[in-house]
Amino acid sequence: MRPTTLVSFVLSASVVLAACTRPVRPDDMSAEAHRRQAVRERHAAAKHAQKFDPEAEARVIEGPRDHEAAVTGGQLLTDYNPTVFNLVDAAKHEAHAREHERAAAALEAFEDAECRAIAPAVRAACPFIGPIRSVEEIDAGVRLHLAPGAPVSTVATHLRCHFAFARTRAFAVSDCPLTLRATEVAVSTDGTAIEITSLDRKIIRELQQRATRLLPAAF
Repeated sequence: MRPTTLVSFVLSASVVLAACTRPVRPDDMSAEAHRRQAVRERHAAAKHAQKFDPEAEARVIEGPRDHEAAVTGGQLLTDYNPTVFNLVDAAKHEAHAREHERAAAALEAFEDAECRAIAPAVRAACPFIGPIRSVEEIDAGVRLHLAPGAPVSTVATHLRCHFAFARTRAFAVSDCPLTLRATEVAVSTDGTAIEITSLDRKIIRELQQRATRLLPAAF
């Protein structure tokens, strides 16, 4: 197989393989786990690349059932490099490694943005158990009413930071019972309460159940 044909084949095959692979999402795992997986993918890529021999040649038996012809879209090849598919596999693992690295970076950037005013040592602390006095169920989640004089915006900022901290670690480190995946934290429109909401009905129910177990109902 000529060098230009080889490069074209590897690139086109890599695109097809990438399209068939489930995309990596940041919330699939923690940032640390994403980076560990990226290392494993690069190790696999290197092993496949080592198996490629640019001098290897083989002759394909022409015919409509020929496997290599089917893989290359029906084009019948008489001479080809039988190790070229290792380059395809290497490219696939390398692309997957980059996806995991981007996912880790996205999680870390989200935490840095949400926690820019909060010291790293404080991010792990559950911020709202003390100031919250009652809970109210709303359509999209819960509204948390604070004790008189409690700094609503400060508690909300800390809670958003804690959510980002937990998300970066796949929610395996939070002691806050109301820190759940796919939720958002905001100050209520009147500025007197904190609302934790979701678009997922299952999460909304879980959020409301946890909140009512944790706190008295608002009157």
